[in-house]
Amino acid sequence: MTESEIKAYEEKAKTGILFMDRDLSSLYNALHSAVAPGGADGSFLRSIGIKTSYEDGLTTISLDETALREALETNRTRCGMPSPRARTTERPQMVS
Repeated sequence: MTESEIKAYEEKAKTGILFMDRDLSSLYNALHSAVAPGGADGSFLRSIGIKTSYEDGLTTISLDETALREALETNRTRCGMPSPRARTTERPQMVS
C-alpha cells in the first residue's frame, strides 16, 4: 500500500468500516420502518408485545413475552403462524 492509501484507510477506520455503508443503511431503514411507532406495522407489533423506544440516537426493541404468547394463542394466523391442524386418527396412505 502506498502512504496515501494507508492514510485514507486510517481515516476511514476512524469513522468505522461500515460507516455510511449503503447495504447497512438500507437494512437499517427497512428495520426502522418496520418497527416505527406509527402506521399499521407499528400498531400490529405493539399489539403482540413488541415495542420500540428511541433515546440518545439508539433505537431499542423490547418484548413483552406474555403479550406475545397470548397473541400467538388467540390469533395465530394474524401473527403469521399456521393454524393448528385438526388431529386425525387416520394413517396416511402410501402411494406407489
